[in-house]
Amino acid sequence: MVAPFSNGITSTTTTSYDLVPYYRSNVNAYMVAVAQIIADVAKISGNDSLAMQCNSAASNFYARIRDILWNQGLQFWIDVYRGNNLLVLGRTLIGYLSFRFGVGTNPEIVMGLEARLN
Repeated sequence: MVAPFSNGITSTTTTSYDLVPYYRSNVNAYMVAVAQIIADVAKISGNDSLAMQCNSAASNFYARIRDILWNQGLQFWIDVYRGNNLLVLGRTLIGYLSFRFGVGTNPEIVMGLEARLN
């Protein structure tokens, strides 16, 4: 299940044995990528107004998830439990999915990630 919350990012629940909602980078990165794709399609179809609106939404959404889900110390995307804002510190494979969607590929983040892999 996916649900939006007041901070502008999306929370998910995982399996039946783990129903604690948390904010994850993969779901939110996917939503940024979808907004960017819609903007690209709108631009191609000549709807510049919609393209600008979707690009703005994607940028704002990315800024929010970067503020909440990017951990500067780990140089990696983390999960955050909703309700108590408990940070789930550690590198999980799901944290790499945002890069697959082209989200978080700015030099600062990529260089930090690359440095931690060495």
